[in-house]
Amino acid sequence: MIIFQDTKDKARMKKMKKIYAYLVFLLVSLPVFGDETETGCGTFSVLEIPFGARGSAMGGAFCGLVDDITAIWYNPAGLGQIVRSEAQFCHQEWFQGIRDEYGGVGVFTDYGVISGGFLYSGCSGIEGYDRSNMYKDSIMTSEYILALAYATKVRQNLYLGLSLEGLYQNLDPNKPQLLGDKGKAIATSLGVLWRTRVIGIGVSLQNIGTPVIYCYQSTEPLPKNIKCGLSILVTKNLVACADINVPQFGKTNYNVGTEYWINKNFFALRTGYSWGTLSPKYFSAIDGISAGFGVKFRDFGLDYAYTGYGELGLTHRININWTFGKLQAPKTGDIVVEVVDADTKKPLQAIIIISMTDREDTVLTSPVNGKIELKGIPVGEVRILAQKDFYTPSSDTILLELYEVAKVNLAIHYTGPEGVPSEKLVKDGICGRILVGKVTEKGKIEPLKDGIVTFDGPASGTVETDTEGWYKIPNVLPGDYTITVEAKKHDYFPSVVRDVKVEHEKATLLYCTLEKVKTLRLFFETDRAYIHPRDFEILDTLSGFMNKYKENTFEIQGHTDPRQPKKFRNNEELSQVRAQAVADYLIKKEIAKDRLTVKGCGAANPIAPNDTEEGMALNRRIEIIINPAP
Repeated sequence: MIIFQDTKDKARMKKMKKIYAYLVFLLVSLPVFGDETETGCGTFSVLEIPFGARGSAMGGAFCGLVDDITAIWYNPAGLGQIVRSEAQFCHQEWFQGIRDEYGGVGVFTDYGVISGGFLYSGCSGIEGYDRSNMYKDSIMTSEYILALAYATKVRQNLYLGLSLEGLYQNLDPNKPQLLGDKGKAIATSLGVLWRTRVIGIGVSLQNIGTPVIYCYQSTEPLPKNIKCGLSILVTKNLVACADINVPQFGKTNYNVGTEYWINKNFFALRTGYSWGTLSPKYFSAIDGISAGFGVKFRDFGLDYAYTGYGELGLTHRININWTFGKLQAPKTGDIVVEVVDADTKKPLQAIIIISMTDREDTVLTSPVNGKIELKGIPVGEVRILAQKDFYTPSSDTILLELYEVAKVNLAIHYTGPEGVPSEKLVKDGICGRILVGKVTEKGKIEPLKDGIVTFDGPASGTVETDTEGWYKIPNVLPGDYTITVEAKKHDYFPSVVRDVKVEHEKATLLYCTLEKVKTLRLFFETDRAYIHPRDFEILDTLSGFMNKYKENTFEIQGHTDPRQPKKFRNNEELSQVRAQAVADYLIKKEIAKDRLTVKGCGAANPIAPNDTEEGMALNRRIEIIINPAP
């Protein structure tokens, strides 16, 4: 090292040292500062360059996504996302003889991720001058950075990270008569990252530390920077990112990028764009484009990126990655959930939904005692929801700690249909996937105690009503069903309900009514009593029922409106003849004659007022009355 004896030599040395620093800065910092008119600059501009092939291919937009050990240079909090240990080697080939070499490793522990790396940046071919400002020889300068970083997950989706760098700059050509210097500094970077499965937001305060102190008592500031990043999962395999950089020296610049995995476990394409970093006076808009690709094979990966710099040429970055070590078990705890009726305090079987922001919902069914134990739930914020048909849902949100057994009690209020007791819906199993209802006689509120309910669809079977007329088909398979309800003594006409839909984990409430009297709306021409062909189908259905219940007898009643017929003596005779026509048709369908009695009631028993055409139409009817089996 040359020792100067006078103040003039010292001043000249300081000036030449700054010339060397400026040459390196000019060559290396072109991607960072956009306009040569900006006043002030810092040294160690290698700290400002997008680092690594993956992030560089995405235009440097990586702060809100970074999940590998290059997080040291973008956002140290991203190291907290590593779940297996990693090692990486990176070679960056620049223009004008500038090359960077980097090696790093990140180790996963139970207390967070610890990472270390070493960066070498060299620039050759710089012209060297002596104290007389005469060119003597070309020289090489170099910069070295030793980095240590730590990151951890502090709560669900939130990561914090810190890095510490020791920096050394060698501007000494180590040649006689050539000027040079050496500088040292210590810097730190802080980062925070909030990232879910879909979105990530990162902020990093970079290069905060001492100035670079040179041997000849001069100092230069480090390039402090505030970096903010956003990442969004657009589709399953496509992520889009955007970064904003606010440097201490130079203009605010912007980066956007995308990463698309053609095969999630094998091949990815990346591209990005940066603006505000290149001077528009010397570079075109196309020079802000970057692109690259990534290849994975088992635990190994290869990433490549290129960026153009106009007439200066192309830059290339190549990463080789190795992931090693066992996949660490996630930090978990246990949750015990108990569901009870808010009014009776009795345990209830219910649907339990476990929600975490970066995972798919987990849907479970609690046992009959209402209590379920959930093991191995990742620590962090967990929302537990209990729901049950005919009950208001209830939820609770807890912050689950490592190895904690959290107890959650959820009380839900019964809000079932009016008049339907809760025990009719929830007794003997979960209410979800159930068919339940009540059978009564039409026009009456008394329950039908001796009812039989037959269901036919994805599953088939028969159940009976209880003493209060209720029936229940629990745990029936989802699908469309036909429900037939009849009486044990066959003294009611059966009711058939088609297309009853039973959904998964849903309750279907179906009330049914049975009739002792079946009303037929048959078409008879005025003063005539023959059966119109359009009514054949109605009577065929009736004959099928009569043939099924051979032990029952039936009374066929005819009814008319009060208007006097012209071809019959009175309405009683008209109604008698029409009722007999129905009986004759049924006899032709093999219904025994002795099972049928015929009665003409005329206009004596109206079911609607006779002062309108609509009312008289309702009164013109045939009624079939079923008699109990002996």
